[in-house]
Amino acid sequence: MNDWFHTLSGAPLKKKDTDAIEQSRNLEELQPQVTNIEGLPADLVLIPNPANDFTELYIDGFDKASKEVMMFDLNGKLIFRVKVDADQNNLGLDLDKLNVQNGIYLIRVTNGVNQKTEKLMIER
Repeated sequence: MNDWFHTLSGAPLKKKDTDAIEQSRNLEELQPQVTNIEGLPADLVLIPNPANDFTELYIDGFDKASKEVMMFDLNGKLIFRVKVDADQNNLGLDLDKLNVQNGIYLIRVTNGVNQKTEKLMIER
C-alpha cells in the first residue's frame, strides 16, 4: 500500500485522499497554454458547436505563416486535410459535403511549430 492506491474493504472508498486531489489540481494548473511563435495565445473556435450541417471555424494566433487544418474522427481517421494561407482565419465547414455522421470529431490547426485542437460535436 502507498499514498496513491488504497485497498477497498467491503464498502465504497472510505478514505478521501485530499493530498492526491490537490496534487491533481496542481498538475492541471501546470498544463501549458498553446501559444503561437510570437508568444500570443492561439485559439480555435467552432460556431455552432454542436453543429448540424455547417460550422464556422475561427482561427486566432496562426496568422504569421500558412497553416494546415485537419479533421479526425475519434479513431484517428483523417476526414480532411487542407493547407490555408496565413490570412485565411475564418473557414466554413460544410458537414454534409464532408459526409460525416453524428459524433465527436477533432479539428486541428498547425503551422508546423504550434498546434491547437478542438472537439466538434455533430448532432443531426
